[in-house]
Amino acid sequence: QHHIGSTHVLHHLNPRVPHYHAQEATEAIKKAFPDLYLYDPTPIPKAIWRIVSNCISVKKVNRDDLGEVWVYDDPSMNAQASEGGEYLEKSRWRSA
Repeated sequence: QHHIGSTHVLHHLNPRVPHYHAQEATEAIKKAFPDLYLYDPTPIPKAIWRIVSNCISVKKVNRDDLGEVWVYDDPSMNAQASEGGEYLEKSRWRSA
């Protein structure tokens, strides 16, 4: 097995570590950063379904009365927003 699902964080920290040291390096990361390293053992198909069925996306819009605001990018939630419904606080979202 290549363990890409359980050792992928390593790739983002140091892509030069060869795959045959990935498990060893991942264990070192877990020990060094126990509060930061998170792992979800959910099988990939189940995880994808969870994301697709529960994901709430947002988009930035300009409103004459409010300026630049973040709204939910969902037709039913957009209807609420266009009627003066709930907007997302700017401080909760970081620019990409």
